[in-house]
Amino acid sequence: MTAPRTIAAALGLLGFCVSIFGGLWVGNPAMVVLSRALLAMVLFAIIGLVTGCAARIVVREYVADRERALLRSEEAPEENKESLQQEKTLSETDAEPMGT
Repeated sequence: MTAPRTIAAALGLLGFCVSIFGGLWVGNPAMVVLSRALLAMVLFAIIGLVTGCAARIVVREYVADRERALLRSEEAPEENKESLQQEKTLSETDAEPMGT
């Protein structure tokens, strides 16, 4: 669970800093700048947490798919050899030089 928290913290701090610098740049009062910066920090932290959880799910599904593919390839090595031979013969017969 550390990756989503890390992304949430990074995005929260980014939102906070951008809000602080933006508010100071335009000359807003300190209380307005701080209140908006805290709100931005909370919102960006929530966005980062959701993004981190989604990224974790995507990576887990990808790893699971790769493991399943590797297990299938280990279970049927003869079928893979035959398909590779067929692809090799097809690629050799399809190659025709261009008439230039």
